[in-house]
Amino acid sequence: MRRRMRRSGPPLSYDAVPGRIHPDDDMKHPQDADAAHYASVGRSAIAAIGQALSAADRSFDDVEACLDMPCGYGRVLRMLAHEIPGERITACDINRKAIRFCASEFGATPLRSTPNLDRVRFGRYDLIWCGSLVTHITSGAPSAFCDASPTHSSQAASRS
Repeated sequence: MRRRMRRSGPPLSYDAVPGRIHPDDDMKHPQDADAAHYASVGRSAIAAIGQALSAADRSFDDVEACLDMPCGYGRVLRMLAHEIPGERITACDINRKAIRFCASEFGATPLRSTPNLDRVRFGRYDLIWCGSLVTHITSGAPSAFCDASPTHSSQAASRS
């Protein structure tokens, strides 16, 4: 198992990025000096989410509850918080430090995940963003998450 290098110090601010970046955020590459790439990835995710909402005849204004999983230190969540009030966003990750940061920095509701997704107490969501979940979980877990996801969507709840 590869160990990630942890950096120390206070959160960092960049003109290209809304909010501060946690020093342990591995998505911010050291060679991305002004964080322009970091910001562009977040904006790209928001564009994709906006297109998906539009295809469903919805907009960000229609989202009452959003799950960002895995949220990490908020590369996408910080951009979501400009479209959806932070208190409507659930920041979910196995990294406690990351979800605490997203809660304090962007006003999201923290939700600790576990390797066994059946043990996570998900709520009901109008929007579920899983930008890189499949690359971070073990074999078999992606299908288990997909099988469980409809039970956590507001649409599924309204059909029950």
